Amino acid sequence: MAKYVNTNETIHGAHIDSHSRKFEWKGIKQNPFTNEMMTLYEGDRNSFAEIVKICNEDDKACQGVENFHAELGDCVEADAISLYIRTKRKIKEIVKEGVSGRHGARFLCPRVYTISTIKTPLASLIRVLEERKDIINKNNLLEL
Repeated sequence: MAKYVNTNETIHGAHIDSHSRKFEWKGIKQNPFTNEMMTLYEGDRNSFAEIVKICNEDDKACQGVENFHAELGDCVEADAISLYIRTKRKIKEIVKEGVSGRHGARFLCPRVYTISTIKTPLASLIRVLEERKDIINKNNLLEL
């Protein structure tokens, strides 16, 4: 159960729930990891995806993605993510208002194998992590 925020962090699972302020259907594309034809959605503006059901280890669908995060509850949070979903049809989006206080969100809850990758991390998280890194470095210099 970890949250990943860096570029190119990837999760995969049998079921992944995700939400974003905007999802764009990009059509059926070849997945670069498994070379399988899958439907591509790109989430933009405060995107989130979480594994709600893991893959079986003997599942052929999980071949070639052993290095990705696959624990129950693992999630990615970013400004933009890509979702490769094993389906040939469009998935119905659920729209809810007031998800982030003021803004609404669109939810995708596919119940088929899905791979999600961070395209653009949240700028605010990167800024905070860099500030903390600078503070830690200053504290280490003061101790010497």
